[in-house]
Amino acid sequence: MAAQRQSFLEVDFSYIADPKLRDIAQQFHQEAVDAYRADRHVAAVILSGAVLEGILTFALMRRESEATDTHQGTNCKSKHRIPEWRLEELIEVAVKLKL
Repeated sequence: MAAQRQSFLEVDFSYIADPKLRDIAQQFHQEAVDAYRADRHVAAVILSGAVLEGILTFALMRRESEATDTHQGTNCKSKHRIPEWRLEELIEVAVKLKL
């Protein structure tokens, strides 16, 4: 059980091509792991949300045109570019695109 618990803490972010975004995701992930290990579970969840935001931003930027078109068909009417979308917008568009 302990080995399984440790394995989910190890994540390979090499698939994120943008080095700046990859570094940010790795940094937030490491901070989430540190918080989890220190039994600061609320902080771990919040930091994990930041990691998710980075991953979804990367995935949607790879399909920017399709994501932008899908975004226009949602209840989220912001005109911002993908990196400026709120987490809920990223999730909604990712679900609609079946990512």
